[in-house]
Amino acid sequence: MSLVAVFLALVSQVDGVRVAYIAFFPVLFLWFLDAKNEFQKVQLLRLYERVRTTPPDRIDFDIRTSELKIPSDSV
Repeated sequence: MSLVAVFLALVSQVDGVRVAYIAFFPVLFLWFLDAKNEFQKVQLLRLYERVRTTPPDRIDFDIRTSELKIPSDSV
């Protein structure tokens, strides 16, 4: 948010709209990173739930989350 505020303050001093567009690239990039982080957190919680309900003698200690199913209601 502070980056956007700085770039928008520059727009008020500089004649040009291109600086305003530059302000939104870091926001979109950080938004993407946040979404990826939230997705991985949900995957790890699913993995934890699977390991928690598995009997101790059947736990394989595999931490790959690629085999977990993604529910259809997720974005």
